[in-house]
Amino acid sequence: MNSKNGFNPQFHAWWHLICAIDCHMGIVCGEAMRLLSIKHLKYSKQSFKPQDHLHIVFHFGLPFVDYSKDKQINITKNQ
Repeated sequence: MNSKNGFNPQFHAWWHLICAIDCHMGIVCGEAMRLLSIKHLKYSKQSFKPQDHLHIVFHFGLPFVDYSKDKQINITKNQ
């Protein structure tokens, strides 16, 4: 199935792209769960809201955990 009526779908290339996105999503999910578990242990005596501690940003359509907002929140809380 190299070409069908002049169209070459390149299924194997799409397979690699989808696997790369899946690997990235697995790393981001693991990183987010680790961050939430650490923050939960640190703030366990207070009411814990995950949306206050986990910030996800998107670059090029892919999610990333944003640690810069966490530092800004800690600075404003300390002042």
